[in-house]
This record gives sequence, C-alpha cells and structure tokens, in this order.
Amino acid sequence: MRRVSHFNEDWTFIKEGVPEAVGLPHTWNAVDGSTGPSLYYRGECLYKKEFAAPPIAAGEQVYIEFRGVNSSARVLLNGEELGHHDGGYSTFRFRLTDALKENNLLEVYVDNAPNDYVYPQKADFTFYGGIYRDVYLIVTDETHFDLEDHGGEGFYVTPHLCGEGASITLEAYLVGDAEKVVVSVDGVGETRLSPDGAEGRKSPHKVSGAGESEDSKGASLGWLGGSLSVPCDGDCLPKR
Repeated sequence: MRRVSHFNEDWTFIKEGVPEAVGLPHTWNAVDGSTGPSLYYRGECLYKKEFAAPPIAAGEQVYIEFRGVNSSARVLLNGEELGHHDGGYSTFRFRLTDALKENNLLEVYVDNAPNDYVYPQKADFTFYGGIYRDVYLIVTDETHFDLEDHGGEGFYVTPHLCGEGASITLEAYLVGDAEKVVVSVDGVGETRLSPDGAEGRKSPHKVSGAGESEDSKGASLGWLGGSLSVPCDGDCLPKR
C-alpha cells in the first residue's frame, strides 16, 4: 500500500545568505525573470525543510519525489547526500529511509547557472531557477514497484492496435521479493507476469550521489513482463 502526501509547506529559501520562508512551488526568478538573459539571477540557491519522520511500519520505505527542479539539484538528508539530478523538466525521487531520524533536516541545493551538461542552454524563454513544481513524501511497502526508475512509476502499459482488436504489453520493475504479480483488465482477463531470466536486472537509475545504488545494498530488483489481448487478425504484439 502506498501513502502519498504533499511536502510543499514550511520551507526556508536562502539566496546569497539571506533566508526567506516560502512554500512550494517556488522560483527565485519570479521578479527578474522577464528582464532578459543577461540580467536575471542564475546561480545556486538552497532550500531547507525541517520535518518529523512519518510513522512507518517495519520494512516500509520512504521516498521524496520532486516533480520539477531547474536545472540541477543536490539533495541531502541530515547531512548525508542522497543524490544529484540534472534536468529541470523531469520527475525524480530519492529514498530517505536509511538516513531518517526522529527529527530531520532536508537540504536541496538548486542551480540554474549556465553550464555545458544540462539541456537546453539556449532558448526563447527564461531558465527559471527553483523547486517550481510540487514535492511529495511517499511511504510504500518493502516490496513495491521501483520508484527510482528514471522518475517513472515502475509499471508500464504499452498498447498495440490490430484491426478490430488490440493487445497490451505489461512491464513491472520491482524492489523486494514479490511472490507474484497479477494484472487484471476489466472485460479482458488477467495475466501473471513472469521474470526476465533468473538474475533480474541491474538498476541504471542512480547515476551519481554518495553511497551505493539501492540494488547494490541488498534489495532484490527485477523485471517482470506479460501481455493481454482481445481477438484480432494477425500478430498484435511487436517483436521483442
């Protein structure tokens, strides 16, 4: 079971050493963003939030989800770096569980300075800096769909049309030890997803940050797939 809550209130924003109480979403270019590319502020600022640990049962995992931070973000919990994300227009998450204490300090260093590694760098719009989309706290069971798979949900459905019929390909990326994954579609039926080999897959989603990626810490991370279809003429499924 997954519990999701807004995490937008009671942040402190610090720009050039000056603190300000803010709520999210927020950008530090709200005023100067219309002044032109050579005049609006581009650099690193800090967002901080103090919070109590959410109530969790044994084995449950806690994640922080950012829907958009421009352009780069470095996230720390209680002084421990959880990871780094480049790209201002995509969702990303980090697991908080191991670094959680009874009372916590979350720090997010955000940088929209010009660079040669985050796309784009030239456009007809302002590169607004800040945590400009919602933030969420997620509590999930020990076994769950992978929440660190490139900001995705860990479960993917791909439709295929064929004449009057159709089929769907199902893919699930799991953390933990699930006995089975069964998918049911109203009016079509159900299928049990099967593993892609005995070794599962290694997770590529943590490209930088302190410490090891989640799968190298002992969690079981694997791929399961299957399909469902309604009658049609010909082969609806793509060749894999």
